Amino acid sequence: MIGHMRNRCSPLVLATLLALLAAAPAAAKSYSADRFDSVIRVLADGTLDVTETVVFRFEDGTFTEVFREIPLRRTDGVEVVLAELQGRRLPFGTERGTVEVRERGSRVRVVWRFGPVEGVTREFVLNYRVRGVVRREETADVLAWRATPGEHRYVIRSSRIELGVPVAPEAPPLLRSRKVGASNVVLDGNRVQVTATDIRENGWIDVALSFPRGVLIESPPAWQQHALDVSAQSAMWIVGAAVFALAGFILLFAWRQGYDAPPRDLEWTRGESLQTAPPEAASAAVAGALAANGRATLEHAMAALFGLAERGEIDIAETRGMLGQRDFRITRRRVSGSIREYEQAVLDVIFKGPATEGSTVGLSQARSRLGMRAGTFSRAMTRELLHAGLIDESRKAVRDRYNRAAIWFLILGVIAFAPAGLLVGRDGGWPMLIPASVLLLALLSVIFAATITPLTNEGVRRAHRWREYRKHLDSVARGKRVATDDPAQVTLAFAVALGLASAWSKFLKQRGSAAPAWFHALPGTDHHAAFPAFIATGGAGAGGGVHGGGGGSAGGGASGAH
Repeated sequence: MIGHMRNRCSPLVLATLLALLAAAPAAAKSYSADRFDSVIRVLADGTLDVTETVVFRFEDGTFTEVFREIPLRRTDGVEVVLAELQGRRLPFGTERGTVEVRERGSRVRVVWRFGPVEGVTREFVLNYRVRGVVRREETADVLAWRATPGEHRYVIRSSRIELGVPVAPEAPPLLRSRKVGASNVVLDGNRVQVTATDIRENGWIDVALSFPRGVLIESPPAWQQHALDVSAQSAMWIVGAAVFALAGFILLFAWRQGYDAPPRDLEWTRGESLQTAPPEAASAAVAGALAANGRATLEHAMAALFGLAERGEIDIAETRGMLGQRDFRITRRRVSGSIREYEQAVLDVIFKGPATEGSTVGLSQARSRLGMRAGTFSRAMTRELLHAGLIDESRKAVRDRYNRAAIWFLILGVIAFAPAGLLVGRDGGWPMLIPASVLLLALLSVIFAATITPLTNEGVRRAHRWREYRKHLDSVARGKRVATDDPAQVTLAFAVALGLASAWSKFLKQRGSAAPAWFHALPGTDHHAAFPAFIATGGAGAGGGVHGGGGGSAGGGASGAH
C-alpha cells in the first residue's frame, strides 16, 4: 500500500518541482544602467545643486519602481526639487505615477512609482540641493562628493560627471574610485569633467576639490561646527570620567588595606600530595562550600540532599512524565532531630515550608526553588561555617563590602546611561565615558572581592585539602586513577559538591555501579542507567564555585529598481 501511495504521489511531486523550476526564471529580475550622469553646480553659499540622469535597461522581469537614497551624513540637509520619468515631471505622492520623498533614518529616499514594465529602457531624472557639503580645513575649503551611488546591485556602463564651481580650484581634482573599469578627469578653468566606464556592482566615484580658504564658504557648515564643538568638549568628559574612576579605585584600594590576609606560610600546603580520601569528617555540602572559598551554591544544596537521602531522611525515585520522559521525585520520610540548619533550609525551600512525612516534590521543581531562594541556603551555610570557626567575620565583612559596592556601581552605571544618552546628540559619544567608568568600578569591585577569602586560616588549610581531593576525584572520573571507595555510597556526594556531577555521571554509567538503597528506579528499567541520569540531572549546579570631524565624502547612497 505504501508503495502504491508512493507511485501516486511521485507524479504530483515531480509536477510541482517542474512548476517551481519553470517559475524561477520568470521570477528572476535583471537590469542595468546604460549611463548614470551627474551635473553638479556649486552655488554662491556652497550649496550643491545636483541633477542626476540614469537610464535603466530592464532586461528580465517586471518592474514597478526605481529608488534613490541620498545620505545626510556630512551635510546640513537635502532638498529634493523635482523628479522626472521619460522627460515628464512627476508630482510628489505615494501612488502610481508619482514620486515619493521621505527621510529614512540618516538618508533621504526617493521612489519613482510607475506601471509594470519589462524589456524596455527608461530615463529617470532627479534634481536636489545639498547644503553644507563644502567643509572648512586649516588652509582650504574642501568639496568632496561621491557622484555615483555607493550601493547598487546593477552595472553602470558609463558615467559622465560635470562639476561647475565659482572659481578654479587651487590644485588638480583628486579622483578616487572603486570597481571602475576606466576613468578620466579633466580640469578646464572652473569646470571639472569626469568620465568612467564599466562601473560594477557597488562601484563608486569620489571627486575632491580644494579651494583657498574662505572662497566658497565664510564659516564651517553646521555639521562640521558641531563636530568641532564635540571635539572641544571631549577633554572635559575624558578628565571627568578619569577623575571619577581614579577616586573610586582609591576608595576600593583603601578598603583593601583593612583586609587581614592569610599568612604566606600557609603556602606549604601546596607541596602536599593529592588527597585520595576525604581529608576530614565533614559533610559534602560543607566541603564544597569550603572549596568554593566560603560561597554556597546550588551544587552544595544538592549535595546536602544526597546526604539527607543517605541518612534515610528522604527517598528519591524515578518516575515518568506525561510524554514518557524520565523524571525523579523526592519524598520526605522520617523527621529526626539530627538535621543541621543548612539541611533544614534545603528541605524548607524545596517543600515550601515544614514538610510532613510523605510530602513529595519533583526534582526539577526542587532545583528551581533552590535557585530562586539561593540566599536562604547560603545564609544557613555561612552560619554553619561561622559556628565551626571556618569563617573570619572581619575578612567576610571586607569581601561583602566589595560585593555590595559592585552591585551599587552596576546599578548606578546602568542608570547613568539614560542622562548620558540625552547628551549624545549635543556632545557626541563622550558622555558615555561616565557610565562606562562607573561600570569599570563595578568590575574592579568584583576583582577585589575575588582576591579576598572570608575563611579563617584553618578554613584556608581545609579548603586547600578539599581542592586536592577534588583533583583526585576528577582523575578517577577520567580513568587516570583507581577509586578507593564505593563511588555510589561514599564518594558521590563529594563529587557533586565539588562540581564533578557531570563527569561522575558518565563514570558511574561506564562502571555500571549499583544504585544506593535510597534511590528507587522504576520496575523493569535499567537502574545502572537511571541512577547516572539522576546524578546528571540533579547534581549539576549553576556554577563551579571552586575557582577563585574630518575627511571623507558626502553623497553616494543607494540606487536600485524593483
